[in-house]
Amino acid sequence: MKWIKTRVDEELYNRIVEYARRNNISPYEATRRLIRKGLEHEAGLYRLLNDDSFLISLITVKTRYDVEFARTLSKILNEALLEEEL
Repeated sequence: MKWIKTRVDEELYNRIVEYARRNNISPYEATRRLIRKGLEHEAGLYRLLNDDSFLISLITVKTRYDVEFARTLSKILNEALLEEEL
């Protein structure tokens, strides 16, 4: 294992300690888990954002069930297309 030394403000430190307490682990183990979870979440989110078919599917479902979202999306797309024509 490698060491990573960093400073955190008191609020973040307290959150880490509370997470450790709830999970019956040391603050050091809590920090490792939280970093790992954050990086895994970021990688998963990045992968989804790069998957156009997934995004189109989500937008399609959302527009079918949320008229206000569909109107907002339509406005955004119209503005983007107008800018592209310029």
